[in-house]
Amino acid sequence: YPWPSSPNPSPLEIFHLRKGSTQSEIKARYFELVKLYHPDSHHARSLPSTTRHRRFQSLKSAYDILSHRRPSSSS
Repeated sequence: YPWPSSPNPSPLEIFHLRKGSTQSEIKARYFELVKLYHPDSHHARSLPSTTRHRRFQSLKSAYDILSHRRPSSSS
């Protein structure tokens, strides 16, 4: 799943899902994307550190929104 090219992708764009996706689909996609975009992942190592961390934070925020959770306050 490539990172969206738009400067401010929506949670659905980040997750490459369509509106109406189930919580099961969202959770499964989250775990797939964490493997790709976690800052320590070998897939993300070619990116600058700030980009890795920014994308991972965006991924976590998108998951919070899609799973109807309150976004975490930790940075």
